[in-house]
Amino acid sequence: SVSIDINGYIDAVNLAIKNAVAVEGLVEFGQTSTVTASMDADKPVEINTVVVATGVDKDGKVVYSHIDQMQQKATITAGKVVADANTKTKGQLGKDYGMNWDEQVAAMAKHIIGKTSSEIDKLGADVVSSVSITADEIEKTVKKVFTVLKKVA
Repeated sequence: SVSIDINGYIDAVNLAIKNAVAVEGLVEFGQTSTVTASMDADKPVEINTVVVATGVDKDGKVVYSHIDQMQQKATITAGKVVADANTKTKGQLGKDYGMNWDEQVAAMAKHIIGKTSSEIDKLGADVVSSVSITADEIEKTVKKVFTVLKKVA
């Protein structure tokens, strides 16, 4: 018996099971994130977390990549922080997020398949001429994931 609400953890595990995919040739896997925050006097606090999960084969070429981003906003009123109700990532929101974000990030993830870390360069400039989202933090996080790869059993 536990004294905390674990439903959120159960939901996360169920979502992971639902989204599991088979990956051929996987030798190393890593996941990492980059967090940025902004707080302007006349705007809500905004925290952006980019998450990248990547797998590589025996030659160090990417065989799997997943990119997502959580954008959490909050207001500070009378010294209290109040987060907005959104608890979904941009990937989970899909088309509801707008800006074709999901399609553009899917193109970025596809772009790195088959490449080694040294072959991956400016994602925002290389992938698709129609990419209109800012890709700096995504690019940084994709490069960072190669520093945390671990052998899989």
